[in-house]
Amino acid sequence: MLKEEQAAALLTRCETIIGKKLSDVQRKLQQPDARSATVWELLVIEAASQIGTVEYEPHPGGSLDIRLHLPHGRPIWLEVAFLYPRFWKEERKSEAVLQWIFQEVKRRAIPPWKIQYRLDGDRKNTAGPVWALPDLHERKRFLKDSGISKFFDNICSALNDQHVFSSSQYSIALSYTPNASGPYSSGGGLLQESSKTIKEHALYKVLKRKKLF
Repeated sequence: MLKEEQAAALLTRCETIIGKKLSDVQRKLQQPDARSATVWELLVIEAASQIGTVEYEPHPGGSLDIRLHLPHGRPIWLEVAFLYPRFWKEERKSEAVLQWIFQEVKRRAIPPWKIQYRLDGDRKNTAGPVWALPDLHERKRFLKDSGISKFFDNICSALNDQHVFSSSQYSIALSYTPNASGPYSSGGGLLQESSKTIKEHALYKVLKRKKLF
């Protein structure tokens, strides 16, 4: 994200490109929930100006965002859409959960590279395999009640054996490989932003909200 002075400088450059004040854009830059999308719009204006003449909202409320006039040929219409991460809450939870797990690994003096993890969601979900994860305040409950404690107990009692754990409640699976070499741990999982239908795609939803179809 740009700093305040960088965003202000970008706005000034775009006003020079367009040839008029962009008061509405300036107002949006001051709104936290609209700032990212507004900066992206300004970046597109500046980039488009490198290949042609730019008109911004030539018909306010009745046209796409940008009409780009190329040196040769017909004008091109551009609609600017900023895609916010749809599953950012799940991503944040996953970072916390993995931190909890490897803190427990360290506490029990287990070599972290011998632990592998997977985060797999519901494969039948049309929005993609969205992860089911504990809330950020559920650290103690998660480590105690989800079966992970038993998984670690089994490792500590039989360090030379293979051990596996798959949660019935959350989208988490762990394995312990006694002969794995370090120093790095490994993991993976299914990508959440992988919708199965066009109506669940993030871009479709943005354009639908903009009433473009």
